[in-house]
Amino acid sequence: MAAQIRITKTPSWEIRLRAEMDKLSISERKVASCIVADSQAVLGLGISDIARKSGVSDATVVRLCRTLGYKGLKELKIAIAQERQTEGGSSRPDRSVTVQDSPRDLKEKVICACMEALQDTMDMLEDDKLGEAIEAMYKAKYIDIFGIGGSAAVGRSAQHNFRKIGVRVNVCSDINQHYLLAERFGPEDVALGISLSGETETVCDALERAGSKGATTISISGNRNSRLSRIAKISLLSACSDQMMPGDHTYERSAQIGIMDILYAGVAMKIREEQEEG
Repeated sequence: MAAQIRITKTPSWEIRLRAEMDKLSISERKVASCIVADSQAVLGLGISDIARKSGVSDATVVRLCRTLGYKGLKELKIAIAQERQTEGGSSRPDRSVTVQDSPRDLKEKVICACMEALQDTMDMLEDDKLGEAIEAMYKAKYIDIFGIGGSAAVGRSAQHNFRKIGVRVNVCSDINQHYLLAERFGPEDVALGISLSGETETVCDALERAGSKGATTISISGNRNSRLSRIAKISLLSACSDQMMPGDHTYERSAQIGIMDILYAGVAMKIREEQEEG
């Protein structure tokens, strides 16, 4: 019998770190990489030790800890130690695919990575914001989803589901149309922007314009400090610690689709409740 596949949960401190990675300075990324590479060793190091090992200043180490939401290195180390104890000190295997991978290797890596991305995203999502997004989409007269490339594919998947329950959803993946659509928004509408980086200029501009017209704006991105997250009234975060291969975002897309499925399920249940009461 084949060995059972087990999914290793990413520690919350690492989820925070990876969510902020794109916004970190070069020196802060050096510290982040040092911590991720050997979190166990970090538990026995002081600020100066980590700074020296990373080739940065002591202040950079402290700044990174605060960026992650910790008061300092001591609080970060407590978080690392607690989660290592909970998880038995296990580490997450590399889920990137290689030319040497067998079909079984590919099956395990791809499916496990998608499951891990969904687990990490579930840990990152804030219940109150999900509730606000579901309520806004349920009440909306029109919903427009802005995204390009792979994000547009996520939007089209959501469009298919929402249309099945009678919700008017449009997906805008044409860069030249983003501004035109944003112009017609009003207070009864929802504009939802999708971008992994949260920095896709046309998506950010369209959401900002829709918000200025009174629409409720919702974002789905992998960076809490991105422009898109700051623009949106309701910011939903996805999380993923692996790539299938350099430049590929398949695992991250699984997390984004998961968020859209939650929103769809929430709106569908509100519609069903309304019909039963009627």
